[in-house]
Amino acid sequence: MRFPLLAALLGSTCIVPAHAQDVAADPQPAAAVQPADASSDEIVVTAQRRSERVQDVPIAISVVSGDQLQRQQVTQLTDLSRTTAALQFGAVSGGGGSGAFVRGIGTAALSRSAESAVGIVVDGVVQGNTNISNLFDIARVEVLRGPQGTLFGQSVSAGVINISTLAPDPSAVSGRIIFEASGDGFAGSELGRQIVRGGVNVPVSSTSAVRFSAFGGRTTGTNRNLFTGRTDELTEAGWRARYLGTFADRVTVNLIADYSYNSTQDPPFFNYVQAATPATIALAGSCGITIQRGNLDSCGRPGRASGRAYGLSGQVDVELGDLTLTSITARRIQNLYTSTDIDRFYNSAVNISSGAATDYGQFTQEIRLSSDPSRPLSVVLGGFYYDADTDVEQGPPQGGQVALPNGFIIGTLERSTTQSRNYSGFGEARYRNGPVTVFGGVRLQRSELNHVGLRQSVAVRGPIPNGTALTTDYGYDDTDLSWRVGGQLAPTRQFMVYGTVARGYKNAQLAPIAVVNNVPLLRNVVLPEKPMAYEVGIKSSLFDGRLSFNIDGFYQKVRNLQTQTTVTLSDNPVPALLPTNVSEVVSKGIEADAFGRIGRHLTLNASAIYNVAKYPIDYRDRDNVSLIGQQLAFAPRFTATLSGEYTTPVSNNVEGFLSLDGRYKSATRLTDEVRDPTYSVDEARFIFGGRVGARVNDQWSVALFANNIGASRLPAAATRLLGNFAYAYNIQSVRQVGLQTSLQF
Repeated sequence: MRFPLLAALLGSTCIVPAHAQDVAADPQPAAAVQPADASSDEIVVTAQRRSERVQDVPIAISVVSGDQLQRQQVTQLTDLSRTTAALQFGAVSGGGGSGAFVRGIGTAALSRSAESAVGIVVDGVVQGNTNISNLFDIARVEVLRGPQGTLFGQSVSAGVINISTLAPDPSAVSGRIIFEASGDGFAGSELGRQIVRGGVNVPVSSTSAVRFSAFGGRTTGTNRNLFTGRTDELTEAGWRARYLGTFADRVTVNLIADYSYNSTQDPPFFNYVQAATPATIALAGSCGITIQRGNLDSCGRPGRASGRAYGLSGQVDVELGDLTLTSITARRIQNLYTSTDIDRFYNSAVNISSGAATDYGQFTQEIRLSSDPSRPLSVVLGGFYYDADTDVEQGPPQGGQVALPNGFIIGTLERSTTQSRNYSGFGEARYRNGPVTVFGGVRLQRSELNHVGLRQSVAVRGPIPNGTALTTDYGYDDTDLSWRVGGQLAPTRQFMVYGTVARGYKNAQLAPIAVVNNVPLLRNVVLPEKPMAYEVGIKSSLFDGRLSFNIDGFYQKVRNLQTQTTVTLSDNPVPALLPTNVSEVVSKGIEADAFGRIGRHLTLNASAIYNVAKYPIDYRDRDNVSLIGQQLAFAPRFTATLSGEYTTPVSNNVEGFLSLDGRYKSATRLTDEVRDPTYSVDEARFIFGGRVGARVNDQWSVALFANNIGASRLPAAATRLLGNFAYAYNIQSVRQVGLQTSLQF
């Protein structure tokens, strides 16, 4: 009853993200607000919860337009690492949050209720743990670096990925469709993938319109199962419906409904890259697997994974003279199921599998009152409420079990419910006097967590008695004040220098029951993460605003960094990631971005970061080996990205184009384990791709594209399985060659 009542009374979502300080819904469609890769001086973002030029925003931010997403075949959230040097993805699917890391700080795959240090916001709605993956019908993506808690609220201690979809346009009927196809073996492609994406815009009146967008796809070929003779196969589909209307010139309503679904047969997991035991060597040989770096083969019983995510949201903005009253209401739900053969061999003496079902639901409500941002003094006051529940069931009913040589089958039954509530009030003030602007904001929040769990060893087949049922019911409450202050000096439109100091916050975690060294861990509170961040930067525009160049330096000290350590459980042979805290971590460095046009025909997007982020003296891995002085996992010391497109007229109506993109990252730690650095740290890699094709009348185009041309076996993460190192590989780890066509009308 709670959601329908609030939705009816308060309304609900839009291109202006929650906690904004400014306008209601942007009166123009998103595509018009941000010229794709055109004059960098005019790119408009909502990184500060207000529509403003990216060069006026006093924080480090990378902007990826819809055109760049299409140019680089960025269709998955994890593909964004190819566009922004400061952004990495390291977690394997199934954990909490987005798995993103910004400036080396993020949250790996911990418990399924763990919140991410890098938040995902879509059209103003905090996504929480609903784990969006597909990017379709997108106007732009903004990657904000550093703590963003005063504006984006819930647990965004490392950064925010702020996504704006294409907004409805009441001026005309329009639409577009994009089709990409590649085949395993076609022109050297190691991946088969067919994806269709599109959207249609229909005016309802002179001041309102609806936009319906959808996607569907099938992907095969990343990993091979030699037991079944097949590769993994992913099928996915989804849609979004969005309504935008303005009434009486002062009320704007933005409503969104969305749904997505995916199903994977034999989903990618960890494959062995090291044979450390005689048993593994023998089993691999009998299956025909060559265990080495880049191994994409397994030989286990096929698993499966499926998920669906859906939600409703709405935003209502009411202009009250110089004030704007905004209400944003959203409800999101996600259901996940995974079943995996852990040992990766069907013919092993002991077959180990895991299975889990996760149901996640969240409700968010925000109300704010903001003054006219064009005045010398502008303020915003508001409140935010977050309510999330995570239910997890894993064990034999979901496919998790251990099959012994004598025919007995045993397993560990786990059930848990985690509740997370957050109440917060926030405010921000800005004062501008000529070229000087000073600002400050605070957020006072109350976090309440509770975890109820059960863990029991059970026998599925055989005379083994069930173990003692372990139960827990505990909580953690916390009140915290996060803040940000800063100033900027902009003597001209083409030059600005700024500095900020911010204190962030990330919710605590309540870990599920674990049994380590025969000792039950019934209560495990992973303390809240509290970063202090300092940043100074320069933003400049060159060549009459066609090209922008920004550079900044940052220093952030994170107290109680939330991470995990791999442990061996006493009641289950499946390795477990036990959440824990690192006492204090410092991340510091320098980064730069350049984007815009050089001349009439060359578009450029480039970024680079040099980042030092090391483990402290008191952190040790599961072998009790110190990691002091070593770079954090998923935090390469140096990363750079480059994307560019050159166009040339072919005739009056035809334009040819050549696009190239590349990404370099230095040696990267893939796990918090020290044992055998040959496998715990991945080598430096340079990955590049490109596209060549033609556009006709700016309406349709056709192109031949190639991603990861060198077939660099880039691993996403590493772990130890039964004493052997194993890597997780995904679609970015193989070469893809194919055709892309698009049509706009």
